[in-house]
Amino acid sequence: MLALALLCAAFTAATHFYIFYLELLAYGASNFRRVFQIPPEQLPIVRAPFNSLAVYNIALALSASLGILLHIVANTNYLYGMANGLIFAALGTATAAGAYLWYSQPSKQRPALIQAAPALLGLICLALSR
Repeated sequence: MLALALLCAAFTAATHFYIFYLELLAYGASNFRRVFQIPPEQLPIVRAPFNSLAVYNIALALSASLGILLHIVANTNYLYGMANGLIFAALGTATAAGAYLWYSQPSKQRPALIQAAPALLGLICLALSR
């Protein structure tokens, strides 16, 4: 179960690293506009909110990644606890954000599932491990 939980956490981290890339580094590019369905004339208006979201996404991705890394190198219960805490926080946040997106914007149910489903599966597997 732990291996599946870490795999789900890695997928969640990779997803959020990619979203960070789109929201900050590729802001305004054609793939950014396609993914978020933003017309070019609205780009100046939505820059600040997307940059703010990028900070959330990089924090979530780094938390999950650090938790995975700690799980790999942990040799004490304290480090396992820290690893689990980081992963639970990251996966819980991704699950909540995906659930909110699903509820608040029914047209965005596919992206909501991409965000929430692996994170929720990871949470369940992590809770059932050890």
